[in-house]
Amino acid sequence: MDLFSIKQKSIIKNANQRYNILSGATRSGKTYIDISFRIIDRLLSLKNKNGIAIICGFSYSTIERNIIIPMQQKYGGLVGNIESGNNKIKSTHVNIMGENFILFNASDKSRIDSIRGSSVKYAYCDEVASYDSNFFAMLKSRLDKTYSICDCTCNPHSPNHWFKQFMDSENIDKYVEHFCLDDNPFISETFKKNIKAEYENTIFYDRYILGKWVNAEGLVFTNFANDKNRWLINYNNKNHYRRINIGVDFGGNKSKTMFIATGLFYNNQNQNYEAHILEEHHVHATSSSGVDCQKIAGEHFEFFNMIAKKYNTVPVQTYCDHEINSINTIRNFHRTNGSKHFVDKADKHSMSLNDWIMFLNSLFNFDRIKISSHCNMLIDSLATLMYDINKPDCILDNNCTDVDSYDALRYGLVKIF
Repeated sequence: MDLFSIKQKSIIKNANQRYNILSGATRSGKTYIDISFRIIDRLLSLKNKNGIAIICGFSYSTIERNIIIPMQQKYGGLVGNIESGNNKIKSTHVNIMGENFILFNASDKSRIDSIRGSSVKYAYCDEVASYDSNFFAMLKSRLDKTYSICDCTCNPHSPNHWFKQFMDSENIDKYVEHFCLDDNPFISETFKKNIKAEYENTIFYDRYILGKWVNAEGLVFTNFANDKNRWLINYNNKNHYRRINIGVDFGGNKSKTMFIATGLFYNNQNQNYEAHILEEHHVHATSSSGVDCQKIAGEHFEFFNMIAKKYNTVPVQTYCDHEINSINTIRNFHRTNGSKHFVDKADKHSMSLNDWIMFLNSLFNFDRIKISSHCNMLIDSLATLMYDINKPDCILDNNCTDVDSYDALRYGLVKIF
């Protein structure tokens, strides 16, 4: 049995330029060839040569999840654990077969200066399209040896993305290989069928299945817009919810303050958990300056009690937009009125905005989300949200579409699964 696909064998033979870039679909075998061969091969060929070896990623956790743990599973004790700086090595690092690789969180602008002054013999860049462009610009200047090599992997973004422009440059010493999902012969046809269904009728099909760098255009949730009734449900007092969370998006002069309540429901028929969007509430402004914190807190407390009574389940948590005064006011209002309800700011960085769109489209495509038919504002929001043609992969926010209901939905969904 072959250990590598035809495309992976081509990489082993030909990917020996200064920059070696593997771009394309998820689960297509890009990272597998790196953890199974390329990183170790580079380590051995550059051993005892001057310069440092580094591994870069969107965060330390993604480096650990995508690179270090799979290498440990393959090579055992030859690959160490990630360690913080110490007296000997001041930077976060990992030891791989006797070579200390310095790790860099490349999405953090504050980390740009940390690579300044380094002389890099080998750089491995995981998810390179997620980096701050200035970090990569600094990295290029640190590859200052005649034998320096940079291996990169990425999933496609928009055609105007800074890394796509670098990848297409004619004046760099590069090897580029494009992957689609079907380039991987080692995953089952069932898995391929399911993941294709997950991304059906979204830009993510072109990007993460076909491996194309395409623009995000038109409606964000096309399937929902074309067939809303498929995902709508009516109130059923027999439904039992494992937990209910509330998401809050605070409005300003032109935007709305919205509450969205989401319940975690176990469907015994298909034996899957589902997110049920149960209730929405719009806090109306009383003046041109917006809504005051006390009004928001009072209506949140009423919303909380209404849900507890109607669904016979006390909401567990509320996650809010990052407006600390309003958060404290809601929290204090609950305490004053005898409620210990948990209120905090939402973790906006747990997923990128692009990942949220992909996640929600997946929930729709697999019927893992249902929306109460009386949540008219949220229904209209999801059916009309559009991509901003002037800002790649961003949702249009021009006060003509309702982004506030969508944001409140996201905040409530953060911890629901």
